[in-house]
Amino acid sequence: MTVKRLIEMALGLLGVLAEGEEAPPEMIVDNLDYLNAMLQEWGNTALAIPTVSRESFSLPAQQLVSIAPGGDIDTESPSSIKGIQIVDSSGLAHTVRFTTDAAIRSISLVENVTPKYYAYLPDESVPSILFSAIPLSGCLIKIQSYRPFAVFDELTAELEFHSSYDKPVYTNLAVDLAPKYGKAPRSDIIFIAKNSLDDLKNRHAAERGPDELEMPCGMPGMRQPFYDVNQG
Repeated sequence: MTVKRLIEMALGLLGVLAEGEEAPPEMIVDNLDYLNAMLQEWGNTALAIPTVSRESFSLPAQQLVSIAPGGDIDTESPSSIKGIQIVDSSGLAHTVRFTTDAAIRSISLVENVTPKYYAYLPDESVPSILFSAIPLSGCLIKIQSYRPFAVFDELTAELEFHSSYDKPVYTNLAVDLAPKYGKAPRSDIIFIAKNSLDDLKNRHAAERGPDELEMPCGMPGMRQPFYDVNQG
């Protein structure tokens, strides 16, 4: 479904547009920021995000690495990180366990010994990872993360995720747009908006399983599971 059609459906629920009526381009453009703002807010909740991104990068041999365009790990900053592996030059994969800043700084570094990696994710404007040990030279880092929703700037753009998002998007957008047009959204619209988004989150929770992501037995270095540190 296009961005234009989603906005028109939201306006139709509010009675701003008659059934089957098309909105003028300036009205769609005027409400595009509301749609983008709502999706960006959803992007702060991992279960509202449709997919998990899996990426691999060369890992610099330093204890603190940034994750940002032009950073040590040159990629779009994630909304949250689900799991990290470090693959050494021999191909052995080490699952990184998450812990606290204090615990990281209390660990004594031992040179020339293959380390057990722990990580802390500092709460900074530029996302970064603080490791318990300086990674060995020649390592790769594999990151599972949740990415924020794309910002739409074209009215003909199609939503890049499953059609199951259509109803949660246009009903919740209607609720968000109501004050702008001096409208009070009907109770059934509020009910559908809330429940359709809750159903989406519940479906994602069931698909992704519990916070521990179990990996296939026998996979090198995968004796320990990933942990979702952002959802407990």
